[in-house]
Amino acid sequence: YLLENGVIVPPCKDDDVVFVTLFGQALPFDVISTTIFNGKPMYKAQHGFHLVWVFGVDDFGKTVFLTKEEAEKALAEIKKKENK
Repeated sequence: YLLENGVIVPPCKDDDVVFVTLFGQALPFDVISTTIFNGKPMYKAQHGFHLVWVFGVDDFGKTVFLTKEEAEKALAEIKKKENK
């Protein structure tokens, strides 16, 4: 009922860890805040003290992943395409 009536189920929440494919690596980022922008969830995540990444739900499965394994698999696919 909720999904049919426009309720969004976010893929992650504050304090979750996501993996961002950046610099050819799968880096862990801590989700530090969530907000709604143009009706969609937007996330701010931090790696260490200085690296902050802002992403939306459309980035999941492209540059942001819920597990390190998914992120590493995506990186392997990118490297495979580059070597063709």
